[in-house]
Amino acid sequence: MALDSIQTLGLSQGLTESWKEIDLQPASLCTVGLEVVVSAPMDPRQLEALALRLGQDANDAEALNAAYEHGQTDPRGYAVFLEKAAQHSVDPAMGAHWYCEAANVWTASLNDAARAARALRKGVDVEPSLPTASERLIEIFREK
Repeated sequence: MALDSIQTLGLSQGLTESWKEIDLQPASLCTVGLEVVVSAPMDPRQLEALALRLGQDANDAEALNAAYEHGQTDPRGYAVFLEKAAQHSVDPAMGAHWYCEAANVWTASLNDAARAARALRKGVDVEPSLPTASERLIEIFREK
């Protein structure tokens, strides 16, 4: 199907050249008002740079939003990103927070309790005085 044919179906104008490689038939796109958003995978160097930015400034909404958008299509990559942000964090409390957020992704999106437990252990190591990581770790062990 040609790119201009896809656009006449009312789909997103942000389609990339990769659509030309996909053989989409109009019957498979019969939902009215369907919007297809294609995002290229984020380069690991970009994610690393965003993690560094977020580690330096936990209020960097642009970095967090970009990584979150990436996480919508790649939750594993998002969890790894959050762990990297924790590693780069200049504030131990924020580092522990990012590890807890990574654990949330590992459990909720990926159903990987072992990876969540590892992230939470790191959170406890980084800031043992904050109860969030240790409480979540206890919950995970109780669920096993």
